Amino acid sequence: MINPSAPDFANTPASAGRPHHGYSPLGEPAAPVVSIITSMPTTGEQIQAIAQTILGQSLQQWEWLIACPQDLATTVRTELAAGGTLDARIRILGGQSTSVAAGRNAGTRAARAPFVIFVDCGDLLEPSALEKMLWFLVSNPEYAFVASHFIVLDSPPRLEYSGFHDAGKFFESRLRPHHALIRRETFTHVGTLDESMGACEAEWDFWRRCAKNGLWGSTVKEFLVWQSVAAGSNGNAGPLQAEVPNLQPRWHMPYDPVPNDLPLANRLKETGPRALLLLPWLGWGGADKFNLDLVEQLVRYHGYRVTIATTNSSDHSRMPLFADFTPDIFLLQNFLRLVDYPRFIRYLIESRSIDVVILSNNHLSYQLLPYLRAHCPQPAYVDYCHVEDIHWQNGGHARSSVSYQILLDLVVVASNHLKQWMIERGADPNRIEVCHINVDPQRWAPAPHIRQRVRRDLSISDDVPVILFAGRLYDVKQPQVLGEVARQLHEKAVEFVMLVAGDGEDRAALEKFVRDNALSATVRLLGAMPYARMHELMCASDIFFLPSKWEGIALSLYEAMSCELAVVSADVGGQRELVTPDCGVLLPRADETSEATKYTAALEQLLRDPQRRIALGQQARRRIVEHFPLDRMGRRMVELFQRARELHRTQPRETPSRAFGLACATEAIEFTRLSGVADWLWQQRHSQASSTAEAGKPTEANGNNIWTRLGLRVIPRKRARRADHVAQQG
Repeated sequence: MINPSAPDFANTPASAGRPHHGYSPLGEPAAPVVSIITSMPTTGEQIQAIAQTILGQSLQQWEWLIACPQDLATTVRTELAAGGTLDARIRILGGQSTSVAAGRNAGTRAARAPFVIFVDCGDLLEPSALEKMLWFLVSNPEYAFVASHFIVLDSPPRLEYSGFHDAGKFFESRLRPHHALIRRETFTHVGTLDESMGACEAEWDFWRRCAKNGLWGSTVKEFLVWQSVAAGSNGNAGPLQAEVPNLQPRWHMPYDPVPNDLPLANRLKETGPRALLLLPWLGWGGADKFNLDLVEQLVRYHGYRVTIATTNSSDHSRMPLFADFTPDIFLLQNFLRLVDYPRFIRYLIESRSIDVVILSNNHLSYQLLPYLRAHCPQPAYVDYCHVEDIHWQNGGHARSSVSYQILLDLVVVASNHLKQWMIERGADPNRIEVCHINVDPQRWAPAPHIRQRVRRDLSISDDVPVILFAGRLYDVKQPQVLGEVARQLHEKAVEFVMLVAGDGEDRAALEKFVRDNALSATVRLLGAMPYARMHELMCASDIFFLPSKWEGIALSLYEAMSCELAVVSADVGGQRELVTPDCGVLLPRADETSEATKYTAALEQLLRDPQRRIALGQQARRRIVEHFPLDRMGRRMVELFQRARELHRTQPRETPSRAFGLACATEAIEFTRLSGVADWLWQQRHSQASSTAEAGKPTEANGNNIWTRLGLRVIPRKRARRADHVAQQG
């Protein structure tokens, strides 16, 4: 899977360094649902590469039809057999002419599947390409075909974002996605390719005829195909004109029926334990980093095969990192309508024979538990909770975990504090276990050479103590307290530099505070930092400061302590389970003024006492190494999955009826739709209020406007991300 922000064009789907699931059908191959057609193949390495990526598809219900002249057919068969890639599902159609269009037509006539895709030699498919495009067409019946973003194997190679979704520009481009998955019935409506034309010309003509007949397609906005430029270009032809039908996805209507039939089984042969992670997104938060660490531990050290499905439209910029450990990643919003989420998750469980389903920070997954347990009673169901959030849904995901515990085989939490919080609210303590998130002390280790380099780059003297804050600049992290502490330390003539690594809605206010109080030489606002940069900043620092209103146990504290930083933070959540008095200072919550004063006193003492500061940092790292290394988390989670499976066998939860499960899924989808619309409406209302205030017009106070009186609140962007997707679809 390519990283669009830093593409590695040498790491193709055929590369040996890629993680491979070794997909293969369970038992005799089922009837094909996709016919892959290759016309006029090139022999040698190219035929072996394309064969490897076809055999490696997560969708195994395919047939591959290779159309070519008879003499070439013999060579292809021999080479596939020699390379170990000759499969019973491969049919070589010899005796064809040397026309690419004629070969494609021959393949289309011989195809047995309801969907057809043309794949040329030189093209390579990502492992999930066919599965995602197929499910897109299942979920969006108004489209006749679908392609994806693709990598053009030109010199130099490049990313290509054009496609059917941009209908107005499609015929202006000389490059087209010939790798579209097409409903076979489309050929009945518009005819096959014109064999009197060249390959590119015939394909352009086919798309024009589709448009003329009111048939059009869309694009899965992931890079699923590596496309050969020779087959993808249109030579020197100029722009082609055609009137494209303006097809739009059907809007989600209130209480849309949730489809419950599975269009295919795709039962895969799996070896070893199998886990499905149901996550909201693959972003850059602490919870996301824990998910990445968990996947790495399960795959690299414990023999698991991991499938990931995300349900929210949001930041998925960490997806390529997850893809280093598993190719089985599905961002549902990229290829499914919301109403199809339940049955697709069910399909994943049944297709992969999942042993354990893991929920984390995903409200929709909790709501789908009755449906999943009713239709898929075989796996154990486990959730992982990081923190109680009393300011969101009266406890956030931890509250959901308590409410749905009767459908969970085991609940895993990030701290003893959270376990006790849940027990006080009625959770069964015998079904709750603690597993701290931990950190890799080898990756997060002090490095004097990095310290010197970073300080030199930032123009900070070796003898000046550095305070580091790393986190999102929004209300929960209290950037206003951060600024006031810096001001008070500056007034006390304490020598220090404060590095602020992070961005957020309160950044502008903090920048203004720094300017107004002449702190620019002391407080450095660095903005959002790449994750790799955080280790360097910690190596260059002496104290880690985190005055949060609430946390579970902040991942940044684990990382800072592992880098030998003394810690000054809030005594909230389970942080005292990590930070003891011999490695840092935790202060209780109070009003902002009192907190700023107490944090200032604690930091001043450490800034003026370098020996104590160093001693605290050394003890902090010792505590991480002895009690919180990352591999211990991996072993603990595997033990807990085994316990969950044992509980599932010996003390099974009650299985809901399928009718009840489907009813719950319908309510869950409607709740998600309405929540997204409400979030979007609130953002619009908040934006209008901000514009009015900026214009100098009177506006209601935040605590006395109609939204607050109705029990609503500003939804932080981090929690309202799903609104974009849901509101966009109505």
